[in-house]
Amino acid sequence: MDTVTILLPTKVGELLVAEARKRGVDPATLCSSIVVEHILASLETKPTLVSPPTLTTHVPRDAMSANGFDVGKSFPNLPALSIDLAQQFVNKALEIPGTRAFKTERGIGIEPNFVFVEYLLKRQPGGIGVSFYGRPSAHFIGGLLDGRNPNYSRATAHSPEELKPLLESVRRSYQLKFGRTPPKS
Repeated sequence: MDTVTILLPTKVGELLVAEARKRGVDPATLCSSIVVEHILASLETKPTLVSPPTLTTHVPRDAMSANGFDVGKSFPNLPALSIDLAQQFVNKALEIPGTRAFKTERGIGIEPNFVFVEYLLKRQPGGIGVSFYGRPSAHFIGGLLDGRNPNYSRATAHSPEELKPLLESVRRSYQLKFGRTPPKS
């Protein structure tokens, strides 16, 4: 692993420290994870680097409910099974303090980015595709495949039985990304 020194404007450094404190990680770990994800994602889609991500993501207020993220409200007219499976997955991620969910073009993002719902199936009976931080071999469940980004694994669920082991790996993804077990809520 290489060590790189990054100089930040004072205000950005203060925001980084505050964000890291809020997430319960040190600033170097947070900065490293943002840079790694950005570089790897940009290599997959474009040969040149794109502008760096911001530390916070705007979460549309209409996508949030008082108790978390409402999948049915954000994805109306999809099969009930797709909505139910996605809601269970999002709820599991939101059990970790400091996480937020937001609608993406095809799925549901989770911030900080350690898991996400890639897509909800539009055809009956329904299902979801999800991604986890960490290679398949780093998780304690079977059925995970290599993700589009080499740091992520993917899986699909077409029933509550298929979803159950995936829910058990949500906290593991957080641990793999941030080097510690998330606090219990």
